[in-house]
Amino acid sequence: MTYAYKISKQFGTVHNQEKLSVGRRFLLENLEKIDLKHFTKIATNLLRITAAKRSYLALISLRFFITRLFPFDPLREMKSEKFSVSILTSPKDIQILPYSLISILEIYSEELEEIFIVCPKSLELEVAECLEKLTLDRQMALVTDEKIIDTYISENYQFSGSHPKMESIKLCLTELSNSKNMLVADGDTLYLKKRIWKSENHIFLVVAQEYMPEHVNFHREKLNLSCSSGLGFVTHHGLFIKSEINQIHKYWGGMKALASSIDSQYQKGFISGAFPSEWQMYGDWIYEQENFQVALARFDNLGVSRTSLPLANRPDSKQVIQLLDNLKHAVPSLGSLSLHDYK
Repeated sequence: MTYAYKISKQFGTVHNQEKLSVGRRFLLENLEKIDLKHFTKIATNLLRITAAKRSYLALISLRFFITRLFPFDPLREMKSEKFSVSILTSPKDIQILPYSLISILEIYSEELEEIFIVCPKSLELEVAECLEKLTLDRQMALVTDEKIIDTYISENYQFSGSHPKMESIKLCLTELSNSKNMLVADGDTLYLKKRIWKSENHIFLVVAQEYMPEHVNFHREKLNLSCSSGLGFVTHHGLFIKSEINQIHKYWGGMKALASSIDSQYQKGFISGAFPSEWQMYGDWIYEQENFQVALARFDNLGVSRTSLPLANRPDSKQVIQLLDNLKHAVPSLGSLSLHDYK
């Protein structure tokens, strides 16, 4: 059975079983039984071969297999550094937010320093209400999109759309805290398995199935990066190192200049040959920094419809934890679950 089918079966929401080839299904079900350390270099070289090409259907299928050859938690034997977390929330994520928040608190309770919920000003009251039944032993700060833009980009700065606005906001989040590291997470995702994100100069980057040269073209020259690695880093969560984000800002001439570039290039679209992605930019930057020993990790994220889970409106902590426990039982090898139809 596929992950999606197991989840639907566990919660009594079975629809059509996710259609995967026999080969894909076997790989997903047996990854945890394979010693992957010998495959990492092979997988990296294979991905590099695809760097000059767009991720059309044949390449996406090939990359599906290759990206699963990386380990899930390559730094698991090391001591984790502390970090803060920012969870980004939009109107469609309100019902999922309590589950996303507690999923992070459960697996990273020892590592977390500060917790920030980031949302538009218009959602402040609704976010507070959706979390009111949760029993939490940690303080949280609610920060609005508008406050971040006014403080770290430019007062009353207007973006052309929500996508360039959110990309720019993510690149400001390390400024919210004195922490050296900030875990940036989407509020529509449930986090099921722990990783050691950083230990001294050791860090890992999550490798995504998709790879778009247009993303690399946006920042490669500006950041003085040497080559296209073929590695896609566009994921739903990751650890931003404050000092490295500051270096990216510096190369661009400040955060306002970077936000302006992101916004203007978004309006030109993919057809221009250069299209921004905050995740790809950060991943490419870290991958070439000689002061880090960079490991690569597989994504292990599944995207499913929200109807796959029996989500409660304004749940209490017990309801949230029960659902998360059931989910981990149904798919113990899954790293995270995004409640949307794309992956």
